[in-house]
Amino acid sequence: MVLWWWWPGLTDERPEVGIVASGDVRTAAEPLDRRLREQGLRTEWSDEPVDWCSVPESLAGLAGGVDIAVVAIGRNNAIPTGDSTTDSGVEPAVESICGEGDDVLDLDDVAEAVVGAGPRIVVITADDIDVLGPDDEMAAALRRAGATTIDVGRLLGGVDEPMVCAWWDDCDSTGTVVTVDSAGLTDAGSQRVARTIVAGVVGEGPG
Repeated sequence: MVLWWWWPGLTDERPEVGIVASGDVRTAAEPLDRRLREQGLRTEWSDEPVDWCSVPESLAGLAGGVDIAVVAIGRNNAIPTGDSTTDSGVEPAVESICGEGDDVLDLDDVAEAVVGAGPRIVVITADDIDVLGPDDEMAAALRRAGATTIDVGRLLGGVDEPMVCAWWDDCDSTGTVVTVDSAGLTDAGSQRVARTIVAGVVGEGPG
């Protein structure tokens, strides 16, 4: 069992799945790593990206390149625009694919830069947690550029909404779990997000 767990580390030092994430998906790091390792895949996490404009740089920083890049950027990690200012009223320089001092950004250009910066790009979406919504304009632009999107929200409920237990959940006597609370993903929610992401990466149903 020990050798099975460490098999990816014994066969190849290069990570196969790179993860660029902020927001709620970053809180699911431990179960996501575990699930990917169970599939024999090595992982590497980038530093937390500032926004979508910094994703290409984050992808470039992954050691040795990866086969698949999972990207999950929180809704609060907005794309900077030229009209944003610091507290002192001085407009900051944005040295990224967004350019510097642009008032209007072309989301398709941003999406193409993200998709062009790595291998197979898998973007995480959901309605009720801190990632892109599946119908957000940025998500649509990423799909047009060739990214795959995975809606992890299909196994999640709303805030404090009880959900019927799946076989892997640690359930109480009610037979339900809460996957999202006022603070974001719960432990049960993190497990469900991890399983949905891994299912999308390896092409199997969550289980």
